Amino acid sequence: MLLSASPKTPFLRGVIASIFALGALGGAFAVQVKDISIQYIGAETVDRSVIQSQIRTEVGAELEAEMIEEDIRSLYESGHVDNVRVMTEDYNGGARVIYLVQARATLGEVVFIGNSIPSTKLRKEADLEIGKPFDDAALEDARLQISDYYQKKGYANASVTYKVDAAEQAGFSRVSFVIDEGVRERLNNVRFYGNEAIKDKELANIMELKASRAFNVFRKNKGIDSAMLEEDVIRIEEHYRNNGYLNARVTDVAREPAADGDKVDLVIYLSEGDKYTVNSVDATGIEVVDQADVISRLEMQPGSVYSSQSIKNDIKALRKYYGNNGYTNARVMPRITSAGGTSVDIQYEVSEGVQSTVELINISGNDITQDKVIRRELALAPGDVFNQDLMEVSRNRLMGLGYFETVEVTPTAAATPHHTDINISVREQSTGSINFGAAFSSVDNIYGLIELTQTNFNIRGKPRFLGGEGMRGAGQKIRLNL
Repeated sequence: MLLSASPKTPFLRGVIASIFALGALGGAFAVQVKDISIQYIGAETVDRSVIQSQIRTEVGAELEAEMIEEDIRSLYESGHVDNVRVMTEDYNGGARVIYLVQARATLGEVVFIGNSIPSTKLRKEADLEIGKPFDDAALEDARLQISDYYQKKGYANASVTYKVDAAEQAGFSRVSFVIDEGVRERLNNVRFYGNEAIKDKELANIMELKASRAFNVFRKNKGIDSAMLEEDVIRIEEHYRNNGYLNARVTDVAREPAADGDKVDLVIYLSEGDKYTVNSVDATGIEVVDQADVISRLEMQPGSVYSSQSIKNDIKALRKYYGNNGYTNARVMPRITSAGGTSVDIQYEVSEGVQSTVELINISGNDITQDKVIRRELALAPGDVFNQDLMEVSRNRLMGLGYFETVEVTPTAAATPHHTDINISVREQSTGSINFGAAFSSVDNIYGLIELTQTNFNIRGKPRFLGGEGMRGAGQKIRLNL
C-alpha cells in the first residue's frame, strides 16, 4: 500500500483511516509495526537521524493512520524535505513502514555572474548559509536583498535573477545569481525649478543625496539611491509645509545627462502654491482641565505661519499635558479648515478619556540588582495618579545609579479598568573596578596601591563559591584600599 501527501494539499485523516479499515494491512485486526525504513528519492542531503527524529511511529506499536499523518506533517514542518511518501508491506507477521523522502536541496555553492561589485559583498547581502537546506522563498529573499543593494549603489536599472543546478559535490546544489547591472548613475548636480520662496541651497541642504565633489572622497563616485531620493522628495515637501506652503508639491523628478562624462543631473520640479497663516486656534472636548491653559501651551497661535511640524509638536504637548494629569489615553486630532484667502483655522479635537492610577510596577532584567533598590528610586508608586513626567524622572534616576546600561520605562493598560501598569526593563552593567598604583618617596622608598571598588554591593550576601546568590545587588558602596 502507498500513501503520499503534499505540503500544499491537506492530508485527509478520514481517507487514510478508510484505507486501513478496508483491510489493506490485515483486515479488521490490528497490525503491529515490525520495521521502519527510511529511503531517499534523490540525494541523501539530510542525515537519517534528522528524519528519524521527526517520526513518532515506533517498532512494536500498533500501526495507526493518525500517527502516520502526524509523521508526514512533522516531516514537512521540519523544513528538511520537499516530498514525502509512505509505503507499507507485509513483514514478519506485521508491517514494515517505508518513508520515501525527497530531501530539500542543500546549498553547496553560491556564485555571481555579471557583477562588478565584489562577490564577497554580495554574498553578505544574500545571507545564504553554505551547508544548509534552502527553498525558493529563501532564494527570492536573497535576490531582493541583492537588488536593493544595487539600488543603493546607484544601479537604478539593475536586474537580478537566479538559477539552481548541481554542485560539484554530490547531493549539493549551486545557486547562480545572474546580474544585469545596467548603467550606474552618478550624481553630478541637483537643480530645482519652480521654487521662488526657498532657495536652491536651502533645499539641497535638507536632502540626503549630495552631488559628487572632487575634494570629498566620501561623496565621490556614489550612485543615486532611488529609495533615498524618494525620502528626499518627502523631506522637501515637508520643509515647505513647515514654512506655510500647505499645498507645495514636487511635481516631477527628472534625470538629465550631465556634461561631465557618465554622470547625471537631478532636476526637481516644484509647485509651491500660496503661503498660509493661522486665522484662529481652538480646542474642543476639554472638560477636566482649563481650556485657556491648554491653548496657551500651543505653538500654533493666531497670526502664526502655518507649520505641520508645529502641529505635531502641539499634539505631543497636549498628550504630555494630559499624561501628567493621569489621562494616559487622551487622544488629539487636528482639523484644518480654510478661513478664506490664504489663512486657515486649526481646531484640536480632544478625547480626554479617564484619569488613570498606577496599579503595578513590573521590573525585569535585573538579575543582580534587587527590586527594592530600583523601587526606592522611582518617583511613582502604586496608587499614585499616573504622571508622564514623573515616569521620565524615574528613568533618569535609575540611569544615574550607574548600575544599568539601558533603562526602558513604558506604561501599559492594567487588568483593572482605569489603571496603568508601569513596566521597567533594565540591562545591567559592571559596577566594580580595580585600580593599581605605584610611587616613590624619600621616606617609604617604593610603595604600591591596590584599590577595589564596588558600587552595587550586598554586605548580607553569600559568596557564589559558597553556594550563595553573590555579594552584589543591594545598592551599597564599598571601597577597599591596600
